[in-house]
Amino acid sequence: MRVAVASDTRRFGDVVLGGSPARLFRLTGAGTAALDRWAGGARPEPGAETTLAWRLVDAGVVELVVDTEEMVEGGGDSPDALTIVVPTHGRAEQLGVGLLKLRAAHPSERIIVVDDGSPDAGAIAVVAAAAGAEVIRRDSAGGAAAARNAGLALVETPLVAFVDSDVEVGPGWHSPLRSLLMLERVALVAPRVRAPSGPTVRARYDAARSPLDLGTRASPVRPGGRVSYLPAAAVVARTEAIRSVGGFDESLRVGEDVDLLWRLHEAEWRIRYEPSSAVLHRDPPERAPLGGWVARRMAYGTSAAVLEQRHPGSARPLVASAWSVAVWGPLACGHPVAAALALFTSSAALIPKLTGVPPSVALRLGIRGHLAAGEQTARALVRPWWPLTVAAAVFSRRARRILPVVAVLPAMVDRRRRRETMAPLAWIAWSTLDDASYGLGVWLGALRARSVASLCPRRPASADPQSRGTCV
Repeated sequence: MRVAVASDTRRFGDVVLGGSPARLFRLTGAGTAALDRWAGGARPEPGAETTLAWRLVDAGVVELVVDTEEMVEGGGDSPDALTIVVPTHGRAEQLGVGLLKLRAAHPSERIIVVDDGSPDAGAIAVVAAAAGAEVIRRDSAGGAAAARNAGLALVETPLVAFVDSDVEVGPGWHSPLRSLLMLERVALVAPRVRAPSGPTVRARYDAARSPLDLGTRASPVRPGGRVSYLPAAAVVARTEAIRSVGGFDESLRVGEDVDLLWRLHEAEWRIRYEPSSAVLHRDPPERAPLGGWVARRMAYGTSAAVLEQRHPGSARPLVASAWSVAVWGPLACGHPVAAALALFTSSAALIPKLTGVPPSVALRLGIRGHLAAGEQTARALVRPWWPLTVAAAVFSRRARRILPVVAVLPAMVDRRRRRETMAPLAWIAWSTLDDASYGLGVWLGALRARSVASLCPRRPASADPQSRGTCV
């Protein structure tokens, strides 16, 4: 394996600060020397160095470097190492395009199309035959999870790829993912899932803020991390790992991919997001009307309640410390002096805890943490909590003054972060509709589950997560 220090990791002698959430590591002399050598391109030595490297990788302090030599050494590029499973329900024309691109990228590998009770079974068989893929048919539609499991049952290779029928791959898309799967306890790797841009404002918005597109930065995947989920639109995984946790949960029609990932994480498997590989996702025809687009966003939201019941604390809309509440609560109530006092008091309290870190850096770290909590709170107010926000604005003049701020500011921060050139008003309008649709889905899911846990905030695992130290 090869690693590189993450771009936002800070080093102060033997102290390393980074990751998401931020953590402090105090290294031994040997650990510091190892980190220096890795920065120069050397691989971690087997034993203690590799153990240290994985601890820093899992924390997000250092990043894995895709190494095709790992794949060759491990036999990951062998034609008989991978089977591709493609679940589909109808969409024969779209499936045909995707299968031909899959076959071009995998000329000798097995492709299994799982026809999940499609009304046009004959058309599915024709396009599959044209791409040299085999078809298995389910008599009734059981959803994507059931279809993927049906294909998984036929897999005899060490690796399996799940690729949805509305996804188009390019040559070599799988190579970085397969190389990462050769590493210790890496169970599943996903590429970046891009949405095509187009002439309409909605197409441009989708290309910039698709819920399937998780950005340009490689990351470990875990609840509460920088990347907390992956869509199963396109993934490559170890067959044994998926089977070891029971495959996809067929009782879930949405969120089944997130549930699988979190069960893998709980079983101490590693999951990776690798955007150096990218695929294209085209919305199927039924989502072309605005109603279909909104319905899909709502469907994503409905999964939050069930996921929270199965993985307590992992699907909450907000993680905020008592100090962050002490900062933003008074500010929202019109007491800026009290808010500023809480901000600087809590940030200054980090200085003695982060020994080895310059006081100015510790202070800035605390302030940035509160700003991030404020942004997260504002987004929660216009996403899952928007019905409460609107209700408060009806009865409270102060809430009416705050509403435009929380409706506009997070959207504009997001627009700038993505370097999007769409007109601000159009971006705000589509972001608002997107967030409101998802938030309504969260409420519907909570009603169905008879639980409001997915709407409630939670405190961090530690009162001062940024100061949590680890000696290595």
